Amino acid sequence: MWISNKKYRAFLILLLVALGSYGQPMASTEAEYGYFIFPVNPGVRNTLAGTMGELRSSHFHTGIDIRTGGREGLAVLAAADGYVSRIKVSPAGYGNTVYVKHPNGKTTVYAHLKSFRPDLSAYVKEAQYKKQSFEVNLFPKVNQFKVSRGDTLALSGNSGSSGGPHLHFDIRDENQHLLNPLNYGFQEVVDTRTPYAKAIALTTFAKDARIGGEFGRQEFALVAHGNEYRLPDTLEAFGQLGMELYAWDRMNGTRFKTGINKITFTLNGKEIFGQHINSWSFARARSFYQHINYPALVTTGQRYHKLYIDNGNTLQFYDRLPSRGQFTVEKGKLYQAEITLSDSYGNTSKVRFVIRGSGATAKNSTNLPNSTTIIKNTLKIVGDSTAPPVARLVSQDKVTRLPASYHDARGYPVFLWDLRQALPEAVGLADTTLMLDLISMVPPGREYKVFSPYADIIFTQRSLFDTLYFTLAYKFDSVSNTGQISIGNSQIPLKGSVKAVLKFAGHTVDKEHAAVYQVTGKNNYAFAGGTWKENRIEVKLRNFGTYTIIEDSIAPAIKPLIIKNEKIVFKLDDKLSGIKEVRATLDDKWLLIAKDPKKKLYWAESRYPGEKFTGKLVLEVTDNANNTKTYTTKIN
Repeated sequence: MWISNKKYRAFLILLLVALGSYGQPMASTEAEYGYFIFPVNPGVRNTLAGTMGELRSSHFHTGIDIRTGGREGLAVLAAADGYVSRIKVSPAGYGNTVYVKHPNGKTTVYAHLKSFRPDLSAYVKEAQYKKQSFEVNLFPKVNQFKVSRGDTLALSGNSGSSGGPHLHFDIRDENQHLLNPLNYGFQEVVDTRTPYAKAIALTTFAKDARIGGEFGRQEFALVAHGNEYRLPDTLEAFGQLGMELYAWDRMNGTRFKTGINKITFTLNGKEIFGQHINSWSFARARSFYQHINYPALVTTGQRYHKLYIDNGNTLQFYDRLPSRGQFTVEKGKLYQAEITLSDSYGNTSKVRFVIRGSGATAKNSTNLPNSTTIIKNTLKIVGDSTAPPVARLVSQDKVTRLPASYHDARGYPVFLWDLRQALPEAVGLADTTLMLDLISMVPPGREYKVFSPYADIIFTQRSLFDTLYFTLAYKFDSVSNTGQISIGNSQIPLKGSVKAVLKFAGHTVDKEHAAVYQVTGKNNYAFAGGTWKENRIEVKLRNFGTYTIIEDSIAPAIKPLIIKNEKIVFKLDDKLSGIKEVRATLDDKWLLIAKDPKKKLYWAESRYPGEKFTGKLVLEVTDNANNTKTYTTKIN
């Protein structure tokens, strides 16, 4: 019987599935089955170091990371016919990157490259010398660089922010939205391993909700039973709650933690939350910080998926449910909870446990005595064993007596106050007074200004995800002999940036070399920058935290490693503010200096292949504090 090509392709796909493409991903559509080839060693079994939707420290991972055996220099092939639509060179991020546009409207992206093929390299080099810049972002004309399926585009490498040699590979649609490459039927990667679940967490969403008799958030370790994970005990909780999950995917032949694409949470068989990460947009990338539990990331490094959609989260890969993942547990009822985790290959694990609607108090408590915590709109105050069951809240010379909401397992009184009523300045507990440093309640989505003797903070419409209970405090650090301003809570992420005008009255510094630094630990500082205006310095901040002014008067260090006609290599370092600019000339003509800042390596690249380095070499290195050091030599 004669079968048309279209019908034959459909028949072949169904046959392959029926015969068992075990451990293989399903192709996205029939039309695109086999459209793309694997960009490294097609037809040869490979493993991955990263997949789409994987939780990194500051973002969702896009595309896939293809392992290259710890080596650089493997041929990177065009996944399909098309033309080079963009080439980018950067010392950070994707590093050396090629973008290829295809007739089906998709774009493939090849990143962390070591080098480009000769015609692309010449095109890039010409632009770098013309712009006198190592960093370039180029958009060749349509079909200026045509490619055929399987053509070599570049050699794999470790450029940009890569943590080791590999190829990062993206597939994007017509709007540059990210698509899951593992949906395109690559046979080179086989995965039969199921996702791994480590722990869950419950969090309260209402002041009258409790988990083990406590208000707040509690974590619970899971116990593995094959591909199923359980809790050793029934959870005791009631009220309006939210669920979180600490889990990741595992793949054959690799130790790396990869991404879970599909998560579904049900309670008594009813879906409470669902996500399916197959596509997302860079425009919504900052919502990553609302998808995870950010305080857990900051304090422990653990990346919990929120199985609820928090305020300000604009990601579109969630199931549209009115509850947005929040659920209510009633006293006296039992709830069968189930979380299903699936990867791109359909490998599935389940988390099963029971929640009993109960106000029973847990045997242990992690509450710190005489402490305060802000949980959403609620101020949680914990006394100690001697504290009376009434707290005194001081706000604008008004004292409010607040009775204890409950006592924890150790007998500490716990007080809960709705901050939407008023912002207390201090809390009195017996002979103890807790100062809160609360300045203002800042609404999201509009400009808002906060003024204080130490700093003025300007919030824009895009600064915040949600309502912020803003704190500001100043202290003098006798070790560094400088003032330090704590701006906001470092466990709260910013959606955008805020402008801070810092006022360090009485501090005398050389403004030419002084700037704002974030205090990241004991004697650890991260350069933030800033512009001086009289005795104030304005700086744009992307993170809340503690900031100070430091004067950096030490120039960068220059260490020549190789100075030859054929090769020039330097190691450059700056201990405090960091290197801002590197400029070189050879006989007064601009010389391209390529860079790999993570290795502190900088090297010269000539304009034309085989061109020798001869003449007077001058290297000028400037740090972010405007200190400059110059190295001069003659190359014969």
